[in-house]
Order: sequence, then C-alpha cells, then structure tokens
Amino acid sequence: MKYIYVLIDDLGRVKIGMTDDFPRELESFRNSSGRRIVDFYCSTKQESVLEIERQMYNQFSKHLTFGGGWIDGIDFDMVREVLALFEVNADAYDFKDGIWA
Repeated sequence: MKYIYVLIDDLGRVKIGMTDDFPRELESFRNSSGRRIVDFYCSTKQESVLEIERQMYNQFSKHLTFGGGWIDGIDFDMVREVLALFEVNADAYDFKDGIWA
C-alpha cells in the first residue's frame, strides 16, 4: 500500500504522484527539484494507487506539461477534491471501465 499525493508549486503547477514515504518524497521535491512547494495533499495509504494515479492523469490530461508529469492551468483545490473522491470511494470505482459501481 502506498500514498497518492498532490503538490502545487509557486508557479501554480500541480504534480500528482505516489510513494511509500510521503515525508521523504516531499523533502526530495523541496531540496532537489528547484521548485518551491507551497501546498500539498496526501491520501491515506491505498491499495489501488496505480489505478487512482492513472485516472487522475486521465482526468487532467489536456493540462499535462512536458517533463515529470506536472499539470498546468488547473485549480489545486479541484485536483485535491478529485483525489479525495477517489480515496474515499476507491472500492466503488471500476478502474477497468472508468465508472462508479
């Protein structure tokens, strides 16, 4: 089981990712990416993080920027709410067909 997270940098770009150690991941972004992280949301540990991350990227695919899966031109709070919806309802979502059961 891993965490899925959403970060936003000081330029308004959003990053969706997954990790088994969120504090380490956040520290890594702060120290080595050259981006200033201004807010974040991290889920509880989830079994279906690959599927959730894939659906999140599908949801916001038209906003993806080149390199590293950063998303530009979207509202951080909206992305966080979509992630929270998947997090709470992961058992009720059919990831294969992309529908709520």
